[in-house]
Amino acid sequence: MRRVAVAVILLVAALVSQVQAQSPGSVAVGPPPTVSVEAIEAPTTAAPITTTSTEPPTTTTTTEPPPTTTTTAPAPAPPGFVEAVQGALGDPRFESATVGLSVWMEGSGMVVSQHADTALRPGSTEKLLVAWGAYGTLGPTASFVTDVRADGEVDGSTLRGHLVLVGGGDPSLRSIGGHSLERLANLVRRSGVTEVTGDLVVDESHFDSERRAPGWTARHVPYFVGPLSALAVDGNSLRTDPEYLANPALGNLGAFRTALAAQGINVAGGDRMGTAPDPGTGVASVRSAPVSELVNHMLTNSDNFYAEMLLKDIGQRVLGRGTSANGMGVVHQLASEAGVQLSGRAADGSGLSRDNTRRPREWVELLVAARSTPWFDQLLGGLPIGGRSGTLLNRFRGTPAEANVRAKTGSVQQTRALSGYLTTAGGRQVVFSLIVNSDPVPPAVIAAMDNVVSTMAASRG
Repeated sequence: MRRVAVAVILLVAALVSQVQAQSPGSVAVGPPPTVSVEAIEAPTTAAPITTTSTEPPTTTTTTEPPPTTTTTAPAPAPPGFVEAVQGALGDPRFESATVGLSVWMEGSGMVVSQHADTALRPGSTEKLLVAWGAYGTLGPTASFVTDVRADGEVDGSTLRGHLVLVGGGDPSLRSIGGHSLERLANLVRRSGVTEVTGDLVVDESHFDSERRAPGWTARHVPYFVGPLSALAVDGNSLRTDPEYLANPALGNLGAFRTALAAQGINVAGGDRMGTAPDPGTGVASVRSAPVSELVNHMLTNSDNFYAEMLLKDIGQRVLGRGTSANGMGVVHQLASEAGVQLSGRAADGSGLSRDNTRRPREWVELLVAARSTPWFDQLLGGLPIGGRSGTLLNRFRGTPAEANVRAKTGSVQQTRALSGYLTTAGGRQVVFSLIVNSDPVPPAVIAAMDNVVSTMAASRG
């Protein structure tokens, strides 16, 4: 079964790459191929019962009635809920905008739909896909390791060969501090190595060499996200010059050389790209926090860099090659296995791409399906809380949604979005996706959106 799943994922990723080739800057990801099985069930009838005696043969046939099936119809939404939400959607602050809303209520199903099947740009709602993929493939307890390996023999305090820094796709590595290049250099010194006769090498083969995602504009890097690489330091924001933006891994290697020198370690050779010997001799390593903490940070703070790195990590873990297309292909397969067919376009993991589009209904279906996963508590715990944390810290204060709504925000040009969970005043669980597209987006739209969500939360039915 795993071979079949991997084959399907590779097909989806290939389709993504094909669309990229045909339409530069655009990735169209359709639902992965599915196998349709049709089962025809009919009421069963008991076989005729034949009784035989010495009397003239007679046959008695008894036919049992077909089994009855009892179905429970979904309960209607609380009185006034739909009308109140529709009234909030009529807010004049939404004038000239396309407002997509899909609302699911526990026990009732889909109860409100407005442009729910219109493909809209989701902004950072896209990060929900990355969270799904990270939890579904990497797992909440996984972590990322950055290694230093010796390519040569260690003779006392001298490495007669090259020192290789191996990027493991960790988005959280820093230049200084407890989880950093500084820490790695200190561990190299503690291993006893103080002299390297060869080069300082960086291995970033964990990912491909694409620094951007399709649909990003020139201003996205470095102002909204750093250039991507398997060896990332400080979100790849150490420098903004063209050389660094083109090859951040090599630039980060220069920072590692500085850290080594601060520890009294001399590297005689130059800096270059390369690959580590397999297995090679381990000299030092640092391990990231678990995936649950990384995803929590990504969702709470809407961190674009974490999203893009994690998406490539997903592709690398399942398909052996860390590309954005592979990562999204894996996400689509996972969603399909959970019964959610994703038909929108997904070009990146952060939501910056102008090529991303998806229907509000799909986001709701994904969030509803997440409630049945073993990692739902981690997902819910990472979402910003109204008036309490992250990108919702200053929203919903003094409303029924304060300390109640947990949702992912989205805010890019032409888009404002909010998708997540809340509990009504009457105790009903609600899953919603509210996406507004407009060019430009009026500043008052966010207040109007918050009013829609607060109206749902205030329902006492």
